[in-house]
Amino acid sequence: MDLKSLKTAALEKIETLKKLPSPLSQLTVVGDMAVDRFVFGNVDRISPEAPVPVLFAERQEDKAGCAANVVRNMSALSHDLKFSGHLLGFVGNDDASKRLVEILQESCPGLALHLKNDPECITPIKTRYIAGSQHQLLRVDLESADWDKKKPRDFPDDWKPLLAQSKVLICQDYAKGLLREKFLAESIALAKEKGVLVLVDPNRNTPSHWYTGASLLTPNIDEAEKLWGRGLERGAREDLVLEAAKDICEKLSLDSILITRGKHGMTGYSHKGDSFSFPSFAQEVYDVTGAGDTVIATLGVFMSLGVDFRMSSYMANAAASVVVSKVGTAVASLDEIQHVIKSQS
Repeated sequence: MDLKSLKTAALEKIETLKKLPSPLSQLTVVGDMAVDRFVFGNVDRISPEAPVPVLFAERQEDKAGCAANVVRNMSALSHDLKFSGHLLGFVGNDDASKRLVEILQESCPGLALHLKNDPECITPIKTRYIAGSQHQLLRVDLESADWDKKKPRDFPDDWKPLLAQSKVLICQDYAKGLLREKFLAESIALAKEKGVLVLVDPNRNTPSHWYTGASLLTPNIDEAEKLWGRGLERGAREDLVLEAAKDICEKLSLDSILITRGKHGMTGYSHKGDSFSFPSFAQEVYDVTGAGDTVIATLGVFMSLGVDFRMSSYMANAAASVVVSKVGTAVASLDEIQHVIKSQS
């Protein structure tokens, strides 16, 4: 199917899905979570103490980050598409964990939270200092760095019924301690035993074999290079990216893979031999923060509603172009996705 035909089919599919009764499907998300904090202000002088800009802070915004941002993206689509969503994870007794729960309750009122309390869990805070409307001066991360010293977790028994009821399980890996080898292997095995699709957004710091057996992997170019063990020329060569996609699929026994290539678009491949590439939708890029969360959230929503891999990837491509045109950890509404697709020449 060429891009013109895919554009027409995608718009028709969206209108069909919007008219269907609810709920049609269930998505479950599991992974590391964080608070994304943005401090906005202006710079009009350099410090006399050191050659650094002085930011006059004017306002602060806190948003759900990491796996919690996947749920936030799903929530943006739940206003128009019929599905139920569930977030699985761990929170601690620290202020950041309490703030994260508040943010999720405010921003994702229609989605269910299944958060287990662990006194040893420290929810990271990623603080970005922004000058003007978009210039990031500095990012400061407050988090625990001793994940490897903690005992790996098992997949909790009371989460298992949620898997059995789901169409899709999304594992969002930020290498913050939850999705370690044992937990990932158990999650993938439990889900696939129930016929549930397992979508994984990998992390470049996680050993590649931990993702073995997933239904779909969604690496960016940096992550794909790490998974493949070779350079990919920043995603510029479609043939090279496709070669890597095939090899990674075979190496990790994946059903399919979608490699996001930044300004060069996306390339997808399935073990059935189906492959495709989409150019990036023409949008001005302001901030790529959270774009991977948007991609896997959009894929998960549409695939849970029965949309095939190629068309779901096309929708995710459009959604990604929406969020990178905004500042901060952003989401894409269905109206915005439709508008981007309609504007494609």
